[in-house]
Amino acid sequence: MRTCFSLLVVLLLAQGCAAQISQNGRQAAGQTPASNLLTVPDFIQQGWRYYPVKGHTAYKIISMDDRLAIQATGVGGAGGLIRTLPADAPACRHLSWVWRLERLQPSADLTRKDGDDVAVSIFVLFGDPGFLSSPIKVPTLRYVWSTARHKTGDIIANPYMPKLVKNIVVRAGPRDSGQWLTESRDLAADFRRAFGRDPESPVRAVAIFTDNDQTGEPVTANYEKLNCS
Repeated sequence: MRTCFSLLVVLLLAQGCAAQISQNGRQAAGQTPASNLLTVPDFIQQGWRYYPVKGHTAYKIISMDDRLAIQATGVGGAGGLIRTLPADAPACRHLSWVWRLERLQPSADLTRKDGDDVAVSIFVLFGDPGFLSSPIKVPTLRYVWSTARHKTGDIIANPYMPKLVKNIVVRAGPRDSGQWLTESRDLAADFRRAFGRDPESPVRAVAIFTDNDQTGEPVTANYEKLNCS
């Protein structure tokens, strides 16, 4: 639903405000450098927070193949883990991560409001989120692993917020599921392809997000690392 998706973006923005106010331009004590956005043993100290959007998605730390990862399991809802970047963080121009898909919702369709579920996705928000009392909506990229009805490289406007959020299909279909895969993206190049212009503001927040509130179909995915440079 539009309300649910909009709420996620607002929560991302509001969390960004809180971080900006509390840090006063400095990295919070105990956080690892912003270039290492997600290292599983340190994810709490790094400032990751869980936000339910509709119901919830179950997240837990697991050990698999001698790796520590955050496993996301859909339970008929939607929720994400969110981290903001301090105001003085180095510019994030390239993003890389490691993920692994276990189960993909077969009827998910990113072009439809009633099919807008993602097995694995990374949100990247560009811009200052403003004040807590009046969060500002900013351009957002969402990197996704979609069903085979989409193609790798597709750019799909989110059906709820088409001018604000653009999906970029990194992988499509069940092929390569069950494997740890490393992805790397040029954020400025992807932003230009998605929005037709250069980004005007730096990356200020990121999130990992798995949901199945629309399809209700089982979904499981794992996130291991997230880095920017």
